Amino acid sequence: MAVRYVIALSVLMMLLNCDYCSTYKPNITAAGGKGPCVVDACMTEIAKIMQNVIGRDISTFIRRIGYVESQFGAHGNTYRENYHGGIWQLDEDGFLETQAIGSHSYLQGKLDFIKTTLGIDWLKVTWQDMRKPLYSAIASLLYLGNISPIIPPDSDINGQAQYWKDHYNTQSGEGTVQHFTDNVQLLEGPNGPKCHIRRKSGIRTRRRSHARRQNDFFFSL
Repeated sequence: MAVRYVIALSVLMMLLNCDYCSTYKPNITAAGGKGPCVVDACMTEIAKIMQNVIGRDISTFIRRIGYVESQFGAHGNTYRENYHGGIWQLDEDGFLETQAIGSHSYLQGKLDFIKTTLGIDWLKVTWQDMRKPLYSAIASLLYLGNISPIIPPDSDINGQAQYWKDHYNTQSGEGTVQHFTDNVQLLEGPNGPKCHIRRKSGIRTRRRSHARRQNDFFFSL
């Protein structure tokens, strides 16, 4: 009887402290991640450095680029062989610019801030690391931070589309302004990809439910 009680008590404690029962944190530092939950987690992290890197909040634009470039990693060519741009599909030349501290004033300070805030020594990062969603997101932010023209506001989707084509996809890329605007409409429309994760606000309710079920278990002993 005592052994059964101890086992039951252990199960109850696990249920009451089971944060993962109602939350899920995507692994954004593992290669090959994809989907809106992964992207949202990346956005949460780069929000910590965005003001320092680029001086204002461009999270909507970064998110749009992630969908336009790879459908948040779901496109079949995202993680193709010998190409390591990841979700944000930054070419190797663009990635190397994010480490070119001799060519961009203030870049070293930005990299120092990233190391302090996120614990990533960016000068030791390789293009192959862009297969990790968080690294791809950081590279995209740093790359945009090296560009002088001001990014159009989120309300100006056509302006952002032209900016993306001129400075990110560039003339050597196959993307078009129409491709950007069409995909943003899909992304932000009623049927666009969304992350459906139960947040921690639901833990208390679930814990009460678990407790009630566990009480029934105790009474059956």
